[in-house]
Amino acid sequence: NDKTVEVWWTGARYTVIPHLDLTVAYYGYNQNAYGTGKQAGCSTSAHGTCSGNFEAFSFDADYRFNVHFDAYLGAMYSGVHDGVASGYIYTTNINPTVGVRYKF
Repeated sequence: NDKTVEVWWTGARYTVIPHLDLTVAYYGYNQNAYGTGKQAGCSTSAHGTCSGNFEAFSFDADYRFNVHFDAYLGAMYSGVHDGVASGYIYTTNINPTVGVRYKF
């Protein structure tokens, strides 16, 4: 059977003060059940050919000290469900990040 994957994303950035940007975003995709035989039409995590989805949310803050130097922090939460989760040990994840950057 044909595999169909629908992908979407959206996001927004807002400048709170002249040197501080906040960004939020949402990402996702959905796959249909494309297996045959016993796997036809399934919607569990038993097989990768079952229908399922992925969702992720993220945010970050970026503060620019000057044109060359900035600091940032953020996090992303993601989760897989049903067929997309097949083979995953953990179906949800949180990824934090923090850092500084110097641009030449």
